[in-house]
Amino acid sequence: MPASPVTEAMPAATDAQRGASVLRCGVAAGQTDQTDQTDQTDQTGQSGQSDQTDAADRGAVVTTLVALAKVHLDEDAADKACVLLDAALLLRAGDRVAARLRARALRFLGRNEEAAQGLELLSQPASVSAVPGLPEPSARSLSMASSGTAVDVPSRFAPDDWATCIELAHALAVPRTGEPRRARVLLDQVPLAARDFDWLLAHAAAESALRRPVAALEGFRDALKLAGTPVAALEATLGAAQALLDIDRPLRAIQALDEGGARALAVRRAAGTDGEVTASEVGAGSDARSPAADPHDEGIALWMRFGQRGAQALTLYGMALARLGEAGHAVFVLEQATRAAPNYADAYRQLAGALLLLGESDAALACLASARRIRPDWPEAWLDEAGVRLRRGELEAGFAAYERRESAREAARRSEQYWHGQFDLRGKSCLVLAEQGFGDTLHFIRYIPILRAHTDRVIVEVQRALWPVVAPMAAQWDVTVIARGEPLPDADAFTLLMTLPHALRTRLDSIPDRVPYLFAPARERFRAACAPPLAGNRCGERSEAANVPSKPGSAWLADPAATASPVPTNPPADGGHADPAATAIPTGHEAAEPDTETKRGLSGVPARTVADRRRLQVGIVVSGNPEYGNDAMRSMPLQALLALATLPDVDYHWVQPEPRQADAAVAAASWPSLRQPEALIDFSDTARLLSRLDLIITVDTAVAHLAGAMARPVWIMLPALADWRWLTDRADSPWYPTARLFRQPKAGDWASVAAAVHDALTEFSAATLGLPPHRS
Repeated sequence: MPASPVTEAMPAATDAQRGASVLRCGVAAGQTDQTDQTDQTDQTGQSGQSDQTDAADRGAVVTTLVALAKVHLDEDAADKACVLLDAALLLRAGDRVAARLRARALRFLGRNEEAAQGLELLSQPASVSAVPGLPEPSARSLSMASSGTAVDVPSRFAPDDWATCIELAHALAVPRTGEPRRARVLLDQVPLAARDFDWLLAHAAAESALRRPVAALEGFRDALKLAGTPVAALEATLGAAQALLDIDRPLRAIQALDEGGARALAVRRAAGTDGEVTASEVGAGSDARSPAADPHDEGIALWMRFGQRGAQALTLYGMALARLGEAGHAVFVLEQATRAAPNYADAYRQLAGALLLLGESDAALACLASARRIRPDWPEAWLDEAGVRLRRGELEAGFAAYERRESAREAARRSEQYWHGQFDLRGKSCLVLAEQGFGDTLHFIRYIPILRAHTDRVIVEVQRALWPVVAPMAAQWDVTVIARGEPLPDADAFTLLMTLPHALRTRLDSIPDRVPYLFAPARERFRAACAPPLAGNRCGERSEAANVPSKPGSAWLADPAATASPVPTNPPADGGHADPAATAIPTGHEAAEPDTETKRGLSGVPARTVADRRRLQVGIVVSGNPEYGNDAMRSMPLQALLALATLPDVDYHWVQPEPRQADAAVAAASWPSLRQPEALIDFSDTARLLSRLDLIITVDTAVAHLAGAMARPVWIMLPALADWRWLTDRADSPWYPTARLFRQPKAGDWASVAAAVHDALTEFSAATLGLPPHRS
């Protein structure tokens, strides 16, 4: 096949025409190769020479395809680059440059997992660390491995191919569905001499995926200084804007986007490659929800010049506007993102979130369907659909969609004995793993006694910090409770705790709402029986990852008699609460072992009788785990609640192990009477404190779930788009009968929430203490 038609056509042709010409030649090359193979048996001598010619021709075509793909990547046309690079790899499989550029193009399109899979084929594992419980390590299992577990990494790269190593690390540096820890290990292997712009960018992306936004922001800013092309500068700018959103700086994120876009536009204009999009064109042909004189039109018009990268910038722009409470403008901007790059799935996903802020759940579901058409197997889109349906009270459909989450799909892939309601458990034993956060475990542990009625034996593994508060219920529920990290006992089947609502077919009218189902342990014996909590496992901090077995059986389980957790003594005879004489579970106004209380730092809450009610005891929680992905939305500044300090006859207690620095400063300066317990080591300490309070006022954290599970009066302050379990447009919770919900009227409006809480607490205090209402 002669290569001359390609080179002859290139000078006068456009990029698109040249690409089409090269693709036609590529197909011809493949057809010629197939013809040569068919005739090989008849023309042995000629075929050798023909093969050499064809190889040279294919090499020339691949080189041209790669060169054109680079042009498209520089022009931010990743979809076009992908087409060319797919053709190049069809002609010469294993071409490292083509594979690396294809991975970059896929990453630009948001298809990181596909990008990583392609690059994995280019390297051979140099060493593999075993992940406990797996018959053989797998890359996907890394997302479930704890931070202290060795990860399945490093791949061996040639000394002159660190670029492929860096690109693979960047593809892996995605939160939730990626493998950011593995990415960091790969990046750490790169020698200093090879740590260029791409390394800085990948390293910052890994920091971002590991929920370290401050370090990520610094890394993206460093990368921006070395950016050599407009597209490189845009990528660093987008990363910095995302990091600013992660630290709840939406205005600064918009400013960074405006500045970065202006810089890139100046470069493009200097090069004569700018394609004009005027502000008057913005919104044309769309259902624009923004006023005609929208103040953001100029920024939108700027970013619509940049194709895929522009769509990503507009998506971040819209997210920032939604964070600022401008949901209508956010929808408008995100609609433009879908126009700028109709194949960018995340734009549709974020548009769905903005529509939800406007109460348009049907439109949100339509956007999520569009995102899945682009990325059919995207767990994030399925999780969002689950959230929409669960908020609407469609629990069966919502929990079915929730089964598409990564941990459930991984469990189903690895074992046929993963139970999600598809077979009868009678006569079998079942292991239940708490695979998510503390609050999720406290919320769904209620299903364990229900599951027990369907099977012969239940073993439930919970986070170590939760073990002391869950283990006392083992005897009453007739189950075994073990702490994470202990050997897993044998079982016929296993499931995930968050799968139980789906497996047991929960509906809105069948929610198991009987409370309390957890109590404050009265003695230290439950903690003493359990191994000490792991580092970083104090109440409110991130939990360690769950074990996920490869399959039931002795390969991953030890002798149950040797590993079963100690079962509390003195179980209740009637199925109700434990014997008060044996366990002395305190009520809201009873003391629980004064010496122990003093030692645990809980003595600041006075022990009283019902008749001795002279001051109200109220717990306060204003923030949760900062590494939680949505923490910026659900946590609030203590400053917003300062008006509560003026209410008389109320003592406040901080139910947080480590208040944030800014909040601690506010408390010291303006709320010195806000007391903090000396030590909250695990959730038994928190439960004992909650049991002595009249009321808990909290944002959406694990403390809210523990208070609800203990049937303590709890007021939960929620963002405008609250977590699915709180449903919508209601002040009560079908999950927790003792809970009262206070919702933001619009995103970011904690002032309205604080005012409502102040008024409600004034009434509650007067009613509880028998005092006249306080007038501020």
